[in-house]
Amino acid sequence: MLVNYSNISFFLIISSIILFLGSCANPQPPTGGPPDTTPPVITEYYPENKTTNFSDRLVKLRFNKYMDKSKVLENFSISPNVPVTFDWSGKVLEIELPEDLDTSITYSISLGTEYSDLYNNKPETAFSLIFSAGDKIDSGFVSGKVYDNSPQGAYIYCYSLDNINPDTLNPSKTQPDYRVQLGTNGEFRITALKDGKYRIFSIKDQFKNFLYDPSDNYSSSLTDLVVKGAKSEPTILKLGPPIDNMGPSLIDATSEYSNRISLKFSERIDPNFVSSKSFELFTPDSIKNSIIATWIHWENKSKVELLTKESLDTNKTWIIKAITGKEYAIRDTIGNLIIDSLNTMRFKASAITDTGKITLLYTPLKDSAEYIKVSPKLDFIFDRALDTTNSSINISIKNAESKEKVDTEIIINSSEISVLTKKELKDNTWYIIEAKLKNIKSANNENSIDSNITMHFKTVDYKTKGSISGKVQFDVDICDFSKILILKSKGGKDIYYKELGNNNEWSFKNIETGEYTAELFCDVDGDGKYSFGTPYPFTYSEPFVVFEDVLKIKPRWELENIILNVKNSHAH
Repeated sequence: MLVNYSNISFFLIISSIILFLGSCANPQPPTGGPPDTTPPVITEYYPENKTTNFSDRLVKLRFNKYMDKSKVLENFSISPNVPVTFDWSGKVLEIELPEDLDTSITYSISLGTEYSDLYNNKPETAFSLIFSAGDKIDSGFVSGKVYDNSPQGAYIYCYSLDNINPDTLNPSKTQPDYRVQLGTNGEFRITALKDGKYRIFSIKDQFKNFLYDPSDNYSSSLTDLVVKGAKSEPTILKLGPPIDNMGPSLIDATSEYSNRISLKFSERIDPNFVSSKSFELFTPDSIKNSIIATWIHWENKSKVELLTKESLDTNKTWIIKAITGKEYAIRDTIGNLIIDSLNTMRFKASAITDTGKITLLYTPLKDSAEYIKVSPKLDFIFDRALDTTNSSINISIKNAESKEKVDTEIIINSSEISVLTKKELKDNTWYIIEAKLKNIKSANNENSIDSNITMHFKTVDYKTKGSISGKVQFDVDICDFSKILILKSKGGKDIYYKELGNNNEWSFKNIETGEYTAELFCDVDGDGKYSFGTPYPFTYSEPFVVFEDVLKIKPRWELENIILNVKNSHAH
């Protein structure tokens, strides 16, 4: 039998190539056996920590197991920030440095605790390696903690303020001199710093471009940090939501009826600034039509409905313009005015006239509802704006047992009727609300409804609640502004605010039971809410204190004389 040796050689070559490629592929965890739950560890590294006069261009890290390479690189940082390249060889990561390392600077390579091996095991401790191309190691540092429900993945960006005008620092344009990624506990430490002044930000950099973007969660520092004699005071930050500085824009206008226009905005609109004065309606040849009623859509709060005085000419193109720069200009729910370049839309009108009957969409509660607040806001919501002149509205609340009438205030806001009690209702008590909605009409006086509604409800039982009171004791004062105490339940479901009273006393009555933590902040801007600062133009975040003690609230129980101490270690 003849053997074709050329075919055998070809087979051996192909087999060798396949085996070689297989060995070069990203290693996979072997199948079978108990799962690996041991944390990864860096067993060797080069150069040695705190090496001086380092002239090599390669830094090497050896892990004790095969790693998820992408997660390792996501967690890698070098400070100050210089361009590096990476190369993996099995369990060894090689980091190639640029040739022109500054001999007057100490460099720090760090890995946090959020990377993992191929079994998703994370390291127990962070890793840091310090070295210098010169003959000196800088040993200064800044450290602290970021408070957030899930700080992992966010960064601390640190900028040296020496030799620059701090007012010109814009983190959306300039990458940080130093950065470190946060782990699950929010603590951070940036090492190898010279003596000097530094500014830090906490940023959840979703684009991983090492710049601040408006969609990033953000917080300014409480103050700039000074490193002196290689030491600095620790600091704290509270990571906030993305900063919304942009007003709404008008993105669509349609007219399904000849006398109604539906406007869609880019975000939720504040209903208190929606009125007929907020809009102009006209054609390109200057024919005008009046808006006689406006209302926020009952379901989509970024949608505004307009009712016109006359039917729109279907042969013409109509222009709707949201007025800008006036006290009645459209704005979002945090007060940003409509963008003046995105406030106009063109549309064609339908030939169909809206003759639909006004409809009551929602009542404030179901009959026999329980656990209602003692200071309720009871809303009746209709599908269109009400005619408040010709409609008869009579809504009352009375004690179901004593028949005593409750003193109320009725507020009509376009398509909603709100009933508020002027005093707190009795707890654990049944009440009756009667709504006589006689001849309710829409703003264009088309078709009415005649409805009488009776509902029973029971207020919350304070016996299931608890109370707590005490005093904040300051070893060091944190500001000269009003101070607001916050109680947060475990999980953040229930949150209560209270401004400190005389002698820094505080009290929370009839709150939900459970475990709480307390925070205190200085209301510098006086808006009653915590302010996280701004990146550019720069403003500091408001000073705050987090008390670590857990406060347990029990039913029918009042905790008294609780002392919350603001110690020197809190003074940031």
